[in-house]
Amino acid sequence: MRIIIIGGGIGGLTTALALARRGLSCEVFEAGARDRDQGAGLLLAPNALATLRRLDLSDQVRSAGFEARSMRIARSNGRILQCVDADDWRRRYGFGPVAIHRAVLHRLLVDALHGVPVRYDTAVAHVRDEPNEPLTVTLASGERLTCDLVIAADGLRSQVRQQLFGPTRFRYAGQTSWRGIAEHRLEGQFGDVLIETWGRQPGLRFGVAAVDERRTYWFATRSTPAGGHDSSVAAALDGLRADFADFEPSVDMLLHHTQTLVRTDIFDFAPLFSWHRGRVVLIGDAAHATTPNLGQGANQAIESAFVLAQALASEEFPGAFTNYERIRMPKAHWVTRQSWRYGQLTNLPGALGRLVRHTVAARTPRAMMQKMNDRLFSLGF
Repeated sequence: MRIIIIGGGIGGLTTALALARRGLSCEVFEAGARDRDQGAGLLLAPNALATLRRLDLSDQVRSAGFEARSMRIARSNGRILQCVDADDWRRRYGFGPVAIHRAVLHRLLVDALHGVPVRYDTAVAHVRDEPNEPLTVTLASGERLTCDLVIAADGLRSQVRQQLFGPTRFRYAGQTSWRGIAEHRLEGQFGDVLIETWGRQPGLRFGVAAVDERRTYWFATRSTPAGGHDSSVAAALDGLRADFADFEPSVDMLLHHTQTLVRTDIFDFAPLFSWHRGRVVLIGDAAHATTPNLGQGANQAIESAFVLAQALASEEFPGAFTNYERIRMPKAHWVTRQSWRYGQLTNLPGALGRLVRHTVAARTPRAMMQKMNDRLFSLGF
């Protein structure tokens, strides 16, 4: 069986690895270059790490990333609103959170593939799936390939999804994010924690996590109309310094040590009723894009990759696709809804909105938080 995976991001590469571990052959087509900018950092939660353990990759990921001592939400003046000991997660779920540079995770996944073909600079122009005819993938170069299955891991703005289901109605979350890697490691109370700081203005947040011994990943969000752009990295950093001038001095320090950054308007789309059509199936952000408020985008893609490979190794399609959806849809859709609600909480305007945000963060009962984490981090497969 020839399986083509469209997209060589975390979802696509993890799918390839999971298929290979099951003895299924595949090949990956990635539109970007091999050495393209892999963005900034990301957080791997216990659910992704437990899944990667089943793929014999969790130890390497933990060694290459940074395991925090605690997770905190704080006001811009440094006052802690919420704090979770990472050891609590380790005892309950087997893993604490790991922050890692996205490029490092990509390299670990590619290295683990051991010969699975990954073709870079290879964009897919069209997928044709007609009854009683070969499934055909046409590359941007004009080359045509036939295969048995297509797995579309081509991201939020998936062209394959639009071919299957028509135009997507995206939802703008009302916030833009900036993400960067600072060539600097914070010391003191910020050196070994994951911390998200909330400003007085709606949507103004700054998150920090070390990714190794010398670098720190940071993200910033601001409520602003979609479609904006920065004239240069320097101009963007100057604007962020002004926005976060009343935050802890460590914020300015990280911005000072940053050379590149990624600007992204935050979008998702309402949960889909199906993730497959014929012999083509969606995975990762192409299937269940979520806003980054719960830090679950990559984590959910990793879960879906494992479950899809497990289903394909156990039965033929369309039964395998149906089983994949049955297992993964309830949780992935729940994560999308919860993350959206969390983001809208941080968008609440005015003094009352600020009071509500801080009250929810500081006074959510521990039992309620644990119940939510149990659902978030349990695998169910």
